[in-house]
Amino acid sequence: MRSILNILTILLTCVSLNQTFSQAKPAWQKSYQQLPQYVEGEVVIKWKASASEAKKQSWSAKSSDKSRQKKRVNVLKLNRKKEKKTTQEIVKQLQQDPDVEYAEPNYIYHKLTVPNDPEYSQLWGAKNSGQSISNPSYNSNNPGISGYDMNLEAAWDKQTDCSSTLVAVIDSGVNYNHEDLQDNLWDGSSCVNEFGSLIAGDCPHHGWNYVDSNNDTMDYDGHGTHVMGTLASIGNNSLGATGVCWSAKVMIVKVLGSSGATSANLEKAIRFAVNNGAKVINMSLGGSGQSNLVKSSISDAKSSDVVFIVAAGNDGENLSYTSQYPCEYSLDNIVCVGALDQKYNLASFSNYGSNAVDVSAPGVNIYSPWAGEEHSIEEDFSSSWIPNGSGDTWGVSNCTLSGTSYPILGVPNNCNKFNSYNSGSYQNNTNSGIYKTFTINSGVDAINLNFFTVIDVEPSLSSCYDTFRVKYASGSLNPLVSGTQVSSDLCGSKQSASLSYDLSDCKNKSQCSIGFSLESDYTVSKSGVAIADFSITMVDKDVTNVYKIINGTSMASPNVAGIAAMIRSYNPNYTYKDTIEAIENSGTYMSTLSGKTKTARAVNGKQALDYLAKPKNLQVSFE
Repeated sequence: MRSILNILTILLTCVSLNQTFSQAKPAWQKSYQQLPQYVEGEVVIKWKASASEAKKQSWSAKSSDKSRQKKRVNVLKLNRKKEKKTTQEIVKQLQQDPDVEYAEPNYIYHKLTVPNDPEYSQLWGAKNSGQSISNPSYNSNNPGISGYDMNLEAAWDKQTDCSSTLVAVIDSGVNYNHEDLQDNLWDGSSCVNEFGSLIAGDCPHHGWNYVDSNNDTMDYDGHGTHVMGTLASIGNNSLGATGVCWSAKVMIVKVLGSSGATSANLEKAIRFAVNNGAKVINMSLGGSGQSNLVKSSISDAKSSDVVFIVAAGNDGENLSYTSQYPCEYSLDNIVCVGALDQKYNLASFSNYGSNAVDVSAPGVNIYSPWAGEEHSIEEDFSSSWIPNGSGDTWGVSNCTLSGTSYPILGVPNNCNKFNSYNSGSYQNNTNSGIYKTFTINSGVDAINLNFFTVIDVEPSLSSCYDTFRVKYASGSLNPLVSGTQVSSDLCGSKQSASLSYDLSDCKNKSQCSIGFSLESDYTVSKSGVAIADFSITMVDKDVTNVYKIINGTSMASPNVAGIAAMIRSYNPNYTYKDTIEAIENSGTYMSTLSGKTKTARAVNGKQALDYLAKPKNLQVSFE
C-alpha cells in the first residue's frame, strides 16, 4: 500500500464526457455508445520497485506543478506545449516500460418487528403485501405480489441494532441534518486520512469530502442521502421511513461530484473508509473503465476484513458483453447487486450477467430520504430560445423514440442525431449558438443543469476541430458572449452521455441563462449535436424532512449492504467471506433470475441471519 503511485496530468483541451451512476436511464438512451469513461489528460502510474529515481523524475520534470510532493499518490501536471500525445498514447508508452507495474487512465465512475414509521407501508421491499406504491416512478408491476420481499420483519425480530458494524457510504455525500438520518451517523472523532495519519480537527461532518478536499460531506444531489436512507434510516421513531438497519453507524465519504468520480479519488475514499474502521462499504456507482488502482484498493481491504456491496448498473445490458466496474472485478469481497421490481422480475433497466451479478434486491419505487426540498425546471424547448446570430441553425424537433415523442434541441434541426448518423450535417466555418434565461428560486443551496446529449462532430487527437460548448451566466445576459463555460471543449464521433453541471454562480440570483454553441472549422461536417431531457434542479438543504421515490441498481445495493451490516452485528465472528456466503446462499431462488445472475437468488434478511455454513473437513473417529 505504500508503494509510490504517480498521477500524470497532461493538460489537453478535449475533455471526455462521463455519466454519473444514478437513477435508471430512459430505455431509448441505452443504445448509444458511451463517451470514454476517464479524464482526458490524466494517467495513473505505479512504478516497480526497480524503477530508478531518475526515471521517475524524468516524468516529474515535464510537470508544470513543481511541488514534488512525496506522497503515495502525486498529481503531476505536464505542459501541453511540450507533451502533444493523447492520454491513450501515453498509457501505451508507459505500459511498454519494463519499470512500470501498471499505467492506466484516471477512470470516472458515475452517476442500490414492524416499525411505527408513518411511510412504512411504502417500503414494499421490507413488506410486500401486494400494495400499490403511490406516485410511482416505475409503473410496471405496481402493485406487486404479496410475499415477494426481503422478509425483514422476521429479520428484525432477531436484529435491529447494527451499530457495532461501521458502514461507509461512498457516494455524493449525505444531508447529515436530515430528520431520519442524523442520529445514525459515525461521530468522526479521531479520524485518519487515506494514508493513516490523524486529521487535525477530526471529521465533524461524519466523514470526508474527496470532491472538494474538505470535511464537509453535505449532499447537494440527493443520491447519497437516498442510499443511506435505504440502508439506515432510523427505525421506529415515528418519522418518515425505516432503513434495513434501524440503528446503524454510517460513515459518509463524498466522492461523486457533478462530473462523476475519478478512480484516483475513489481509491482515496476506499482507503479512508478502511483506515477508519468500516467493515461494510456501499458503492452505488460504476463506470466502464477497469482500474487497477481501484481494484487494488478493494483487494487490499481484504486484510481489514471489509465487504463491498456494489451496484450492477442501469443500462439493461448483459455484462457478459459490456463492462461495468467495480461490479465485474473478480474479487471475493465484492457482492454485485441487480434490481428487482415489485413482482420480483429483474427491472427493465438492470444490468445482469451470470458471471458478474451475484444477487438481486428491490430496486424500483424505493422510498427514502432526500437531500432537501427540490425544485425542478423541465424544458421542452417550445419557446424563448434565442439564436446567438442570424445564421444559427439550431432548432427543435419532436422525435419518436421507443414509441415516445421527445422534444429535441439540435443542430441541424431534425431527428437524425438519434435515428441515424448518415443524413444531415451542420455548416462549416460557423459559430452557431442558442440560449435561454430561466427564473431561479430564492434561498437554494445548489443548482445543477442536467441533459442528455448525442454528439457527432469532428474531433482531433488532442483537442476538437469542431467544438460543442456549454455556457451559463447569472442574470439575463447572453452566456455565449459574457458567460462562464461549464465544461472544457467537447467533441466526439457518434457518442453520447448524460451530463450534469454545477451552476453555483446562479445561487442567490433571480435569473440564470444557459447557452449551447457549436463552432466548426473550414472542413468536415458530421451530423451535429442533439440535446434532450433538459432540466435545472435546485436544492434547499435546510428542509430536512424530504423523501423521494426513485429507481436504480443504486437503490438495490444499499438493501444488501444493510443486510450485510445486520449479519456482521448479529454474528461478530463472521468474516467478510462468511457474510457474503450467508447473503448469496440464503436468498430466495427465483427461476426468472436463472441465467441472469450467478445465484439466481433474491436477498432474504431472515434467511441470511439464520444461515449456517456447511461444516468443512469433518473427521470422525471411533474409539
